[in-house]
Amino acid sequence: EALYRAQYDQGWFMSEIVGVTLWGMQLEILEAVRDFRRTAVRSAHGVGKSFTAACAALWFLFSFPNSIVLTSAPTQVQVTKIIWREIRAMHAKSRVPLSGVFLPKAPELQIHLDGKPVDDWFAFGFATNMPTRAQGMHAPHMLLIFDEAAGIHPDIWTGFEGVLTGEHSRFLAIGNPTEPAGPFYKEFQSSMTQ
Repeated sequence: EALYRAQYDQGWFMSEIVGVTLWGMQLEILEAVRDFRRTAVRSAHGVGKSFTAACAALWFLFSFPNSIVLTSAPTQVQVTKIIWREIRAMHAKSRVPLSGVFLPKAPELQIHLDGKPVDDWFAFGFATNMPTRAQGMHAPHMLLIFDEAAGIHPDIWTGFEGVLTGEHSRFLAIGNPTEPAGPFYKEFQSSMTQ
């Protein structure tokens, strides 16, 4: 029952399980990820966009068994020091202990059951310098997050489309709009994009 509720009630999951209270727009973003295959969020500096992306990553990973969450940003420093710092902090301080083991020297959270890793249930972060890095990654439940999405090269956007083929695939692109062109800008042209 709790797992089912977590899948559809992000506010409950974040407050009761993780111990984080989301404000209105943060909750709207997580609900859009739940309801739409693609969600794009224009944001300014210092308003908590990476925090919100980290919330989405933890919610999805722990609400959908055998899920894969991929996070990316223009540089490895942004991946490690921004979104994954938020993921680690929330995981460590969660109200209800969350399973999983963070791998040393890598932005990766591997889910463990009965003390053993589950091969196809993890979150992983990496910089987007090669479009082929995510090829072959598929899961019944897949979430791809682009943090600082405007800075991600168009070839990378194209390369990652292949991981979004599953029935329950979701994509969250979040960042500061920097120009009226490119893939991040085009995400706002669809009526199904938030």
